[in-house]
Amino acid sequence: MVALNKVAFVDIPFHKKTKSSQFFINLLTERYQDVALINCDAIHAWKEEDYYQNLKVYDTIIFWQIIYPHRSLVERLQDKNIVFCPMFDQVAEWGYIEWYYYNTLKILCFSKTLYDRLKSYNLDCIYIQYFPPPLSRFNYGNRNKAFFWQRKASIDAQMISGLFDENMAIHVHKALDPGEKYVSPNAALTQERLRLSYTTWFKSKEDYLRKIDEAAIYVAPRSLEGIGMSFLEAMGMGKCVVALNRPTMNEYIKSGQNGMLYDRDGVQQLDFSNIREMQQNAFETVKNGYDRFNERLPSMFEFIEEIRHPITPIFELPPFIQQDLYAFRDRLYDLKDNEWFQFGFYGTNKKILFIAKKVLLFFRVLPILKRLRNIMFRKKQV
Repeated sequence: MVALNKVAFVDIPFHKKTKSSQFFINLLTERYQDVALINCDAIHAWKEEDYYQNLKVYDTIIFWQIIYPHRSLVERLQDKNIVFCPMFDQVAEWGYIEWYYYNTLKILCFSKTLYDRLKSYNLDCIYIQYFPPPLSRFNYGNRNKAFFWQRKASIDAQMISGLFDENMAIHVHKALDPGEKYVSPNAALTQERLRLSYTTWFKSKEDYLRKIDEAAIYVAPRSLEGIGMSFLEAMGMGKCVVALNRPTMNEYIKSGQNGMLYDRDGVQQLDFSNIREMQQNAFETVKNGYDRFNERLPSMFEFIEEIRHPITPIFELPPFIQQDLYAFRDRLYDLKDNEWFQFGFYGTNKKILFIAKKVLLFFRVLPILKRLRNIMFRKKQV
């Protein structure tokens, strides 16, 4: 066990239910003597001074998925060893401007797509691909059965029906993410094409795994993933995972070899003629990947533990633009204190939130553009 003094692991409350960050918590507690788990919901209710007082006692602070504090708080903690672990599905639309805000932090990536993007911005980051512990053996299951955990309204039984022939029986597990609403498939489609069964939740994890084990096919529930714990677990059970051709699914799955990838536009029936081979390869992918993951752990811990100076970003923004951008970012954080913003953040009013962000962005960027124009105009006059 390494004495890294005091470590704070800051996580979001939803992961208490999904346990998707538990593997990382276990790694930390196995290696370090003093690890405190901090729920960011509790933090969100604190004033900045309270937040600072609670975090300043820790030498290393690891933010999992989301950083809530204002820029001023991050600056006050700049003498601390801070690691940010973003999830690709949360930051997929972030560009250089958003990431510039985090250029002083060490960033641990679980997505190769995200890592490549951040390296192009010259940020201080490392990539490690996670794999769960493998099973000793697996059950092939019924090749005419598919398990589908519906977590998003955008990927439903109606859409995925086009991936299978009429003989496929699909079990739909209706347990959507916060803010998502279930919509029943078209009645005519249900009667003519699909053999559907449903659950809403399971009494235990074992019941859930037994239901998956009955089928040969597992349909990945999201269009984007941070890591992809659910479909990785299914691959480790020897299931043929069917997923959208987007990160992180396409970072693990080679279509037709260890699973199947499809595109949202023009959904077509997939060829499962070699499904048993794909299942075996999926199992081997997780088995071999888990070994590689453990081999990379020393590098990951070295990255976490090393005190590093911030890397200079790919280009330095003028100070006045930095101030405007930071003010804009802080304004967005201020909005999170409003009830409507919190609902939007969790998915209820995403359209309203999106429009509000764009309007606010326009009025924040406009002065910056005017100032740049004035600078350029003065240079021309000279």
